[in-house]
Amino acid sequence: MISPISKDPYGLADEKLIRKIVRRLPKSGRLREWAEAALAGEPIPTDAIPDLCDVVRGANGAIWPHRLVACMCLERANWRNNNRDAVVQALRAAAASIVSKARSEPSHVKAACGLSFLWTVSMMIALIAIIKSERRDLSWIVDAGITLFVGGLVSYAAWLVTLSVQVVEAHSRTRRMAIRMLGEMGDCIAVGEVAQAVYDSDIDIAAEAKRALPGLLEAVQPKHYGKLSRDTVPAICQLLSSIDRTLAVQAINALMRAGDGRAAESLRYTLEASTQILPWLKHAPGLDAEQAVVDAALQALPILEERLRNETAAARLLRPAESPANPAELLLRPAGSSTTVPEEQLLRPAEADETVRVEHVE
Repeated sequence: MISPISKDPYGLADEKLIRKIVRRLPKSGRLREWAEAALAGEPIPTDAIPDLCDVVRGANGAIWPHRLVACMCLERANWRNNNRDAVVQALRAAAASIVSKARSEPSHVKAACGLSFLWTVSMMIALIAIIKSERRDLSWIVDAGITLFVGGLVSYAAWLVTLSVQVVEAHSRTRRMAIRMLGEMGDCIAVGEVAQAVYDSDIDIAAEAKRALPGLLEAVQPKHYGKLSRDTVPAICQLLSSIDRTLAVQAINALMRAGDGRAAESLRYTLEASTQILPWLKHAPGLDAEQAVVDAALQALPILEERLRNETAAARLLRPAESPANPAELLLRPAGSSTTVPEEQLLRPAEADETVRVEHVE
């Protein structure tokens, strides 16, 4: 099946950067081979998808420029059903990642070694020239050595700045590309990472996340209740305070369908704040949008509160257990708790206490 991913408005700029990165890849490397095939419109082997996913995730210290190239290859690759989950997981990791300085340390080390070698060679040349020369005035040789060293230092600084800019740019474009792909794939498992990206400091990433979110929130269905990752519900709850009130309504509806009890408190706060704002809006343009938030919250809040009660009820349930010292004595242990709770901390049924009191009186 061909990937249904389409180019975004920044596609040409992305491709220009990708081509520049590809030219610097080792000619014998597999990533360059796959990238050149993708740029030429040729099919990428299906067995390459797992390796591409590893690069997109940043496995084995893959730097952001390489992750961008691998993401582009995935975008244009042929997918099979058994590769879809791996692609989604790789894109989720890329969408939620931040720039790591450790990713570019090997290049910095190589550059530092090259600079040290250049400085050593220049000083050795100047020293040999001073020893063998019979001229009294040797200042030009020293000046030449210093000039060579300073030139190398400036070249290294310029290269380092260029590398840093390219890493940051590749990081931004990789995340944006991953978010766009996740949105077009419509897999709600990624809604948490995309929701968090809405508040990213990079405006391009935030804008891409806002475009992708409506489809992902709509994909959240009642069957996903209890199956979303633990960070997904808090991430969706952050959308309740979004300036885009339509997005807030979509988030409330998604929480109503599959959110857990943790969302009840956030929804309560949103309902209270929106209710207080309504009288001040009167006939303002945002009145209808805020009223829609209130209506959605009133519908969803009882459902989430009921889920919260059901989810916390298990911690209050008691189950019978025998006393190790007296097997005939019945103890009450919290349901789901381990058996390491000390016996003296366990409760005893009221009937057992009555029996003890009666026997003591007799």
